[in-house]
Amino acid sequence: MQGKKSLLYFLGKVIYLVSLWAMIPLIVRMTDYTYTGIFSLAITVCNLFYTISATGLRSFLITDINREYSNKQYMLACAISIIAGLFPCLLFVVVTDYSEIQRTVIILFMIYKSLEAFSELCYGYYQNHGDRFVDICISLTVKGIVQLGAFYAGLAIFNDLRHAVLLMIISIIAVVAIYDFPRIRKNVRPFVMFTFFDWKRAFNLLKRCSPMIIVSLTAPLMQAIPRLHFEERFSTELFGIFSSVAAPAIIIVVFISSALVPYMPRYAKFINNNDSKGLMKLLFMSVGITLALGGVSLITAFFAGEWALVVLYGEYIRPWAWVLYSIIAATTLTAVLTCFTTLFIAARKMISLAIFSLFGCIICYITTPYLVSLFEMDGISLAMIIGQGFSIIVLVILVVKMGYKMHLNTQMR
Repeated sequence: MQGKKSLLYFLGKVIYLVSLWAMIPLIVRMTDYTYTGIFSLAITVCNLFYTISATGLRSFLITDINREYSNKQYMLACAISIIAGLFPCLLFVVVTDYSEIQRTVIILFMIYKSLEAFSELCYGYYQNHGDRFVDICISLTVKGIVQLGAFYAGLAIFNDLRHAVLLMIISIIAVVAIYDFPRIRKNVRPFVMFTFFDWKRAFNLLKRCSPMIIVSLTAPLMQAIPRLHFEERFSTELFGIFSSVAAPAIIIVVFISSALVPYMPRYAKFINNNDSKGLMKLLFMSVGITLALGGVSLITAFFAGEWALVVLYGEYIRPWAWVLYSIIAATTLTAVLTCFTTLFIAARKMISLAIFSLFGCIICYITTPYLVSLFEMDGISLAMIIGQGFSIIVLVILVVKMGYKMHLNTQMR
């Protein structure tokens, strides 16, 4: 049953994210790598502020097996966090020296990410009310197809990246209004009638989720630090080339994160029951599959990576195809960290997770200038690998200690 749920969620998530990834080849084919760099810059920047908008509410919701908070309180907390994510993004755009088109695309893409944060909470409702993974799959699939079509229309008609992102936003609003909102409305009724108690509980929920912001921030921050440094040191065009090569590797993280979502309540049950054996078995299975997928991806890249990139982007990309190997290695470690993050969220060990994940980001920040200077594009991935490697080593030690403590508690009963 869990396998079927994972497959449904994975199918919808892949279609949705492949549609987002497909926008990069579209930009390359219809414009140039400078526009690709601008779009990739918007993705990198907005992924940072998206962590504030999402606040980890969906992960908290689907592991809230004791129903500490009502559906209305989750919805109110989501609205507050979305507004809280938009403002610092706008401030960032104002204080930076980006061009007008870069600023506009970043703002528009942040609005798109805000809609994504709302959708993620909707999927939490779907999962909590009858494990409706079919609804999640349909919603993600429709959004993926519609947003890609809207984006293509914007480029084809206006030949302008800003219009393309704007049409994408309009398309997602339409899908949310027509498909998602009617299906969750009964779970949060009455939708706008929030009491003082609801507001109090919503802020309490956000307070408890605040470590999740840091946890969720570390993955995009780890990616943003070397990428933004590279873009500033070299050029938007070269950054667009790197992002184009890196785009296919996202399937590794998508596969693992999608496969783990249906299992998050199981992590929580193992922890509540002090079942260290079941918990460790599930974690080892997740990490093992991740590493195996990374290995297969490296082998595939060795034999067909260059060919696939040339088919997607044209001959111009060929000289940079070798960067794909280090990208796959870094992406695999990102997926491994996702496995540990899932366990620590279910165990409500967010503070420990946040602290050591941030240490990894600090190491990435310290090593980035040297590695990017020495290895250029490869330096982006190498800085991530070193930072993520540190976080993984520390989290492995903490997991072993957690499992040992659970084992002792079981023996004392």
